[in-house]
Amino acid sequence: MVEDTLYDVGNDAHYKELIASVSEKESITTTDDIYTSTGQKLVSKDTQINASITANLAKHKLQLPIDDYVQIDNPVTTRTIISDTEKLIARSSTLQLFFNELSSAESIEKLLRPHQFPNSIAFKLSIAKSEREDIYFHSLLIMCLTYFIASKAKLGKKTIRDTLLASLFHDLGLLHLAPEHFHPGRKLTGQERQYLTVHAIISHLIIEPYPEYQGNISTAVLDHHERMDGSGYPNGKNGDEICAAGQILAIAEVVASQFNHDYECVEIDQLELLLNMNRKKLNRDFYKHFNILFSIASELSSTLEITEADIKEKLDILASILKTWLSFNNYEETSPLTSFIASYIEMLYENCLEAGIDFDNLDFLIRMSQQDALIKRDLLVIVKESTWQLHNLVEELKRRNKYQMAVNNKELSKWLILVEEFIA
Repeated sequence: MVEDTLYDVGNDAHYKELIASVSEKESITTTDDIYTSTGQKLVSKDTQINASITANLAKHKLQLPIDDYVQIDNPVTTRTIISDTEKLIARSSTLQLFFNELSSAESIEKLLRPHQFPNSIAFKLSIAKSEREDIYFHSLLIMCLTYFIASKAKLGKKTIRDTLLASLFHDLGLLHLAPEHFHPGRKLTGQERQYLTVHAIISHLIIEPYPEYQGNISTAVLDHHERMDGSGYPNGKNGDEICAAGQILAIAEVVASQFNHDYECVEIDQLELLLNMNRKKLNRDFYKHFNILFSIASELSSTLEITEADIKEKLDILASILKTWLSFNNYEETSPLTSFIASYIEMLYENCLEAGIDFDNLDFLIRMSQQDALIKRDLLVIVKESTWQLHNLVEELKRRNKYQMAVNNKELSKWLILVEEFIA
C-alpha cells in the first residue's frame, strides 16, 4: 500500500511557479496571513500576490497548502466547466455521436450545476485552465467519456455525478510535477516515471480533506490507474477492490489516448484492438458501450511511417520473449518473483494469440500487412501495447525491489536482456 504521508502537496516549487505566472494575468489575493511551518509570518491577509512574493514563498515550507491562503478574482466554477464542456462537444463529432445516444439521460449540466467547488479546489482548477490547458481539457474529455460509460451502464444519479467530479480532479496532481516531464516524445528515466506514477496519490491528497469528496470520489481518483488483474498502481488492487468510478476512469483514459488534438477518435480500429488486448485489465461490462463507435467505419487514418521490416523485427523479439519465458522448465517451485512476472507474460501471450498473432508464422502476417493497411495498423498497435506492458513490468519490478533479484538470476537475466531490447 502507498504511504500518503510521503507526499507534501502544498510545498512544491513547481506549483508555486504556476501561481506566479497566473498572478501576472489575474488578481490573486491572500485570504489569511501566510506562515511558515515554524510559525514565521511571510505575507499578511489581503495582500495581492505577485511573482516576487511567490518566489519568496517558494523558499519556505508553509503551515498549510498555498491554495488554502489565496483566492483568484474569477475562479473556475461549475458553470465554467459546463460551458467549456459544451464547446468541447460541439467541436467533436466523436463526442456528439456518444451524446446523441444519451438523449434520455440526465445532462451533465443538471448533474453538476448545483455543486459548488471549495475555494481551494476552484483555485486549483483555475490554475490548470490558465497554465496547463492540456491537463484541464484532458479532464473535460475524460469527464465526457465517463459520463457516456456511466450513463449507458445505467448507474445511479449519485454515482454518475461522483464519477464526473472524480474525472475533473483525477489529474490535478500533475500540476505539482516538473513541467519538463511533459515534453512530447521525451523518454522518462525510471525515477522520473516513478514521480509520474504518484500523481494519483497527489490528486487524492488534494481532494480527500473535503468531506463532500471523501469516499467514492477520492477513492476513484486514487484508483484511476488500477487494473482488474492487479497490474495497476499505486496499490495493485484487482477486481471489485477497484470502485466502479475508478474502473470507468481507467477505461476513459485508454479511450482518450486514441483521441487527437481536435478531440476526435480517428483510429477507431486501433482503439477496439487496444481494448480487446486489455480485456482482463479493464471491465468489459463498461467498455462494451463503445461498440457504437466500432460499428461505424473510420474515414480517417494516420500515415504509419514504421516499415513492415521494423514491425517484423519487433514481433520476432516479442516472440523470443514470450517463448523463452514459456519454455522455462527449471522453476518447479514457483517463487514470488516468477509468479509476479508470469502474471504479466502469460496474459500478454494469451492476448497476442487472441488478437490474431501467430508467432510461428510471422512472415505470412508481414506479407499480409504489405497488402492490407488495416492489418498493418493492427500489428503496430499490438507492438505498441506489448511494448507498454513489458515496460510497465520492468518498472513494477524496480518499484517493488524485485528487479535486482531477476538480474542476479542467471536465466532471468538473459531473458531481461531481450525485454530491455524490445522496449528500448
